[in-house]
Amino acid sequence: MKMFVTLQNPCAYISVLMFFAFAKANSQTSPTNISKKSYSITKDSSREELFDIIDELKTDHQLEVKLFAYQRNENHVKELGIAVKPVNEDWIEYVANNENGIDPICMVVGDGSVDRLSLCNEPIVQAEIANTLQQPSNILAESETSVPLNITRTQELDSLRAVATLASIERQSARQEQQMDRVKSQNEQLEQIKETLSTDTDSIKMEKALRKKELQELQVEVSRSRRERQTLAYNNERAKAKRDSLQAQQQRLQETLLKQEEMLAQALAQQARYEELIKKQQEVIEEQGLKSETAESLKAYRKAMLGEDDGSNFKSQGYLIFALEQCLYKVYDGYSIVYGNQGNFLFTINEELKQTPMSGTLKIQGESFTYNYSGNVLYIKNENGDLVNQNGEPLDTLNKF
Repeated sequence: MKMFVTLQNPCAYISVLMFFAFAKANSQTSPTNISKKSYSITKDSSREELFDIIDELKTDHQLEVKLFAYQRNENHVKELGIAVKPVNEDWIEYVANNENGIDPICMVVGDGSVDRLSLCNEPIVQAEIANTLQQPSNILAESETSVPLNITRTQELDSLRAVATLASIERQSARQEQQMDRVKSQNEQLEQIKETLSTDTDSIKMEKALRKKELQELQVEVSRSRRERQTLAYNNERAKAKRDSLQAQQQRLQETLLKQEEMLAQALAQQARYEELIKKQQEVIEEQGLKSETAESLKAYRKAMLGEDDGSNFKSQGYLIFALEQCLYKVYDGYSIVYGNQGNFLFTINEELKQTPMSGTLKIQGESFTYNYSGNVLYIKNENGDLVNQNGEPLDTLNKF
């Protein structure tokens, strides 16, 4: 709906303005420049906020706006290209790029005009923004002396409301007049086209169809933008809920991890104590085993030489290869005795030879040797890794292989 305001009496109109000015000064309310407004776009500005600014520039300030470059990364605007066209002027373009997010951009506009479009940290822009918001105190000081003192508070409020209403009507009328001028200009152009191309009706129909199609496409684009805005808001809510859930889950996992680390530390400490105990037990067993081996060897050797072995703890016997000779071995409870091919006693092993492979240590003439029993073959080595015979002497023949 279009609205027009017409005052038949110019003198009355001037009187009303003077009365409103005096009442406005007496209320001590600082006047603001309502025809200019400042906008800022930062790296944290959302897509909705950017389109709200564009819509307001078009609707409230009669400016044409195009967004020809836009890119976000990690919730920050890293690239922005915007163009603004004042009324009856050329396009004003501004491009900002920064991988870490663009610097703040400030814009000061009026009705159909663009005063500034640049970075906010530029001094001239900051001064322009300050001037836009600055209050004209000199007008206030001059008005205080000329206002009648008998104006009541209610009259002041009514006067202020009337001034605001009148200013709004004037702005709306100015916008409507500008719109009428544009429509009139378009109509004149269409009339000229009709007069010039009166016979070319098909071209006019095509032009109308094209305009209708463009309008439909614009409506589709507006609907799509609205849907995208709604979808983005919904996705933001879902992302926030998911982020809160992930934070709670992470907190639980952190607590579980701390408990597991504490249990692991306790288990490692317990394992260290067990290993120390096993080490001590092993030392005792090795010490006792060597002593037991020596005792068993002497005992078995004495019984074998004297023929006093009654066979009460005898389990089994068999043959093995030792030092390239076939030897007889007898297994008793807890130890084994190896005899030469002539039936002579060779040595005692403080283990039962009942399975292969087996390995361990034994004593020969008071010295320690290592043995390995695998596949019915018995090897005995000294500390240098050389194979030895039943007397602990190296076997040169075998060591060559």
